[in-house]
Amino acid sequence: MKKLLSICLVLLLTLPLLATASAEADVSGKFVGLAMHFLMDDYAKFFVQSFGEVLDAAGVSYEITDAKADAAKQLDDVTSFHTKEVDGLVIVPFDENAVRDICNEIAAEGTPVVAVTYMPATNVVGTVPGGDYENGFLAGEFMRERMNGVGKVYIFDTPIVAFRMSERIRGFRKALEGSEIIIDSVKNATTSEMYMNITIDLLNSDPNVTGFFCNYGVPAIGCGQALEQLNRTDITVVSIDADYSVMQLITAGWVQGAAAQFPAIHGEKAAEMILQALRGEEVNQNVEIPHALVTIENAAEMCEILWGKVLE
Repeated sequence: MKKLLSICLVLLLTLPLLATASAEADVSGKFVGLAMHFLMDDYAKFFVQSFGEVLDAAGVSYEITDAKADAAKQLDDVTSFHTKEVDGLVIVPFDENAVRDICNEIAAEGTPVVAVTYMPATNVVGTVPGGDYENGFLAGEFMRERMNGVGKVYIFDTPIVAFRMSERIRGFRKALEGSEIIIDSVKNATTSEMYMNITIDLLNSDPNVTGFFCNYGVPAIGCGQALEQLNRTDITVVSIDADYSVMQLITAGWVQGAAAQFPAIHGEKAAEMILQALRGEEVNQNVEIPHALVTIENAAEMCEILWGKVLE
């Protein structure tokens, strides 16, 4: 009887503690800011969709901003979240250099920050790896095989020096080491129309060019449209990002391959990380993101996997 009374007493004493722990773990009503680099492609669309689904299920409110590929705009967006005193911040950086200080300031005040792709020298509780080096290497291997290790390639990069973009190029260059493929000057633009015009100019001025490496989806679309306009089937185009429009260009033969990112998984993992941080749990850093190269052979299948629709 005394033993039973002791057990009951322990339970009575611990029940308030368990209730408190449970209440502390309840994150409903929390407010999270999601600072997107832009919202103009399939990656962004599916990222925010899966991100929102996870937070909705947890009862966490959120606001999503669109930096529109403008580093200064994203700085303003993050600063606004800071002013609003969000409970957590998730950022897909356009230029991590522009937002590093404000992210560190937010983190120093105890607000958890989750980054999508690595942000060097930034105090984050978790990072969703983009697999940028791996995707660049995958694209480089494919191009090397397509061009039989010989040719001249132009790299289409971004106007900013972003870590994730540099990693893609580093992986691509590594895959071409030891080949006879010449990598020429990097060309920077911001819209598919600009990349289309650059592609046309390069093909008209340089008879030796045999390929283009596009660091993300926008230049791939512009490059593919230029080749279609010029009816150039002798050029190899490889990209990072397998947006729906890029897949259409692959099936039409104007782009040959694209290393796929998995935005729905990125968004889900980012949401899970910020929820773990809000609950006071240890944030899971062992996140594995799949890698795949989309070609004409698997484009239809990959379109259903990535975008949930039939490729037309």
